[in-house]
Amino acid sequence: MKYRFIFPKMRMVNFLMAMSVASLFHTVSAQQNEPPAFWEDEQVNAYHREPMHVSYFAYENRALALQNNSTQSSNYLSLNGIWKFKWVDKPDDRPYGFWKTNYDDHLWNDFQVQATWEVNGYGIPIYTNIRYDFDYLIKPDPPHVPHAYNPVGSYRRWVQIPDSWNGKKIYLHFGAVRSACYVWVNGKWVGYSEDSKLPAEFDITNYVKPGQKNLIAFQVYRWSDGSYMEDQDMWRLAGVNRDVYLFARNPVHIRNVEIVPDLIHQYQDGVLHIKIDFLNNADPALRHYRAGIELLDSTNKILLHKTVSLSDSNAFQHIFMELRNPHKWTAETPYLYKVLVSLLDDNNRMLSRMYMPGCIWIM
Repeated sequence: MKYRFIFPKMRMVNFLMAMSVASLFHTVSAQQNEPPAFWEDEQVNAYHREPMHVSYFAYENRALALQNNSTQSSNYLSLNGIWKFKWVDKPDDRPYGFWKTNYDDHLWNDFQVQATWEVNGYGIPIYTNIRYDFDYLIKPDPPHVPHAYNPVGSYRRWVQIPDSWNGKKIYLHFGAVRSACYVWVNGKWVGYSEDSKLPAEFDITNYVKPGQKNLIAFQVYRWSDGSYMEDQDMWRLAGVNRDVYLFARNPVHIRNVEIVPDLIHQYQDGVLHIKIDFLNNADPALRHYRAGIELLDSTNKILLHKTVSLSDSNAFQHIFMELRNPHKWTAETPYLYKVLVSLLDDNNRMLSRMYMPGCIWIM
């Protein structure tokens, strides 16, 4: 026996209206948690992104620092590998609410990080030099980029964060993402970044739970307002182009080191102008913390050493180290010095050590 449900005309109209309102409410509710459309805002190229800094990794001890292999550090956790991935060809089709912990991604594809989309079957690889790679879609009009075709890739992955990281500052590092990226952790929006060939780091300490699995989600746009500044002669390939990883730091740590080598005394002797930037060094209890700077030769022999106190901001902003008659770098006789920067507490315990390869004096 077949059954037919017959709705009076008015009831059918009310039913359809209720269904439409429910669907609209679901969409609006999801969109209310959407971050602003920074990808077409020329005045914003980052939100809650950490300040840019010199390339380094902070190691637990001297031996690891001299090896300069971050993967051997207990404060490093690689996120390279397989992620759940959803690719759409325009922003309007991107999945709303995918950053939520209860979102069902079982129909999504598996995709490698790091990897570009176009060489893996998602989108069209484009090579050009002086032309914008989207000028066949719209007339270039900064900061506007295409909407009808502007692929968006969404990524999700559950990550077990070590319990030993409890009490430390925890950061999420993207080596390079093209061209714009939104980041969520455990269902909460963390920040945004452009600059396709520069690292982006986010402080996720307050979003994660060490010792447990945590959801990391991010969404990448192929084109953004930043694409107008990245019109170089190259293949235009979107996605995650370099390593993604988590790292942990002590609450007080060296955030950046600026080293400028120069030649003095008629170009015979060398001098290093060093400036150190700390995080959380204003706490009076930390006034006895110190930074140690070592200059090493190519065999790791210590040539110079200097210590400065965190209590004297003028001291660690203006550090000078002079070396008599250093090896001068030339194309025929290259020579590379190294710098180790350490943070020591008031009991002279080494908290972290940063390895800075690449100090040279050029004639």
